[in-house]
Amino acid sequence: MKDSKIYWTLPIIFILLLIFGYSLSKNSLTKGQVIKQFFAHSIAQSLAQNNFSILETQLPCKTPNSLQNTRLWVEEPPLFHLGGALFQKTSILNHPSAYPIFLCLLIALFVFLTLQKLNIERQSSSLASTNNLSFFLILTTPVFLRYLTQYLPDLMALLLLLIGVFFLLKNYFWSALFFFTLSVTSKALTIFAIAPLLGFYFWQKNSTLARKATRLTINDLIRWTLYTSFTLLPFFVWLYLLKTKNIPNPFFSESSSAQLRHTGGWDMLLSTTYYSRIWDWVVRVGVGLPLFFGYVWQALHIKKNWHSWTSNQKYFFIWSLGLIPYWLVVRSGNFIHDYYFLPFFIPMAYIGSLTLVRVKKPALKWLLIVASIGIGVENAFKQKSQFPISEQKTKFCSAETNWWK
Repeated sequence: MKDSKIYWTLPIIFILLLIFGYSLSKNSLTKGQVIKQFFAHSIAQSLAQNNFSILETQLPCKTPNSLQNTRLWVEEPPLFHLGGALFQKTSILNHPSAYPIFLCLLIALFVFLTLQKLNIERQSSSLASTNNLSFFLILTTPVFLRYLTQYLPDLMALLLLLIGVFFLLKNYFWSALFFFTLSVTSKALTIFAIAPLLGFYFWQKNSTLARKATRLTINDLIRWTLYTSFTLLPFFVWLYLLKTKNIPNPFFSESSSAQLRHTGGWDMLLSTTYYSRIWDWVVRVGVGLPLFFGYVWQALHIKKNWHSWTSNQKYFFIWSLGLIPYWLVVRSGNFIHDYYFLPFFIPMAYIGSLTLVRVKKPALKWLLIVASIGIGVENAFKQKSQFPISEQKTKFCSAETNWWK
């Protein structure tokens, strides 16, 4: 790369993330998504203690007589949990926040490497400088800083998704498909980000070979359907195992509320609360106001931008559009958990950053950049500690107050 000076940002951002992450990590399992962290950490702990028996993981519980007990429980395919178990066995940093921070450092690395792929078609110092600032803005969004130390499988899914995008931009299709499959296996809902990426890959490949082509051919549509379905295959095999072996899990239940735990009723789309929640998760505590309005500005001028963006930059915009069908289909889940936005914040923040870094007036430009970073940092420090897990009613049991030790 001609402008190699941009690489000085990488070690600096790593150090900043480590310092910032550990400044927030005290009792990290009692902040944010407490119940979800309890389940994820307990499963990883069970794997580490029970010879990695993936279908026999346990939750620590108390019986009605306050006697220590355990409960068989299995969730999504345990790629994240296996990594957590290995980390507990081999790491000298015996702290629950160490593993998620490690994953976030890898996410930062691949955000950096992926942004450099955007320069391939157009080697210029201005584009390199833009990507350099975009890198900081992406990693200081409220949603990323808030989940920096939270023990959630969504971080693993995001990392694998990002590695898949990196290989897709390098035109290594099979490598990309492999990591996309792992991402969906870790968290099935990343399929909403992967499906438009694969569709655009086939469309763009067809357009490159035949300049007049402006739509997917029948063969492209068949391949897109097959490959997208293939990424879901391991997850469905996992569900089949849970169903046939009668293992307690969150995916199968006789109650209708459990069956609709992600989709919910269509009447939600008529609720003002539904749209206010979208505003909260995507904007206020998602990418933040400056980057969101920057994204909207780019989207409103898409016709002009489409001709000025590199083909790799277009992937980021298409990636971000997966949020629309996602919110239409996964209605109820987003009503509860904001971490479902993680697969989409990177492309939205990047597209939004293109507006901020290209503001012509330097004073206004830096005011917007500082405001964006400040919103992310402030949001992270405002994250309140929750009640101990033992004081909250989980789906099945109450854990020991000191379960994370």
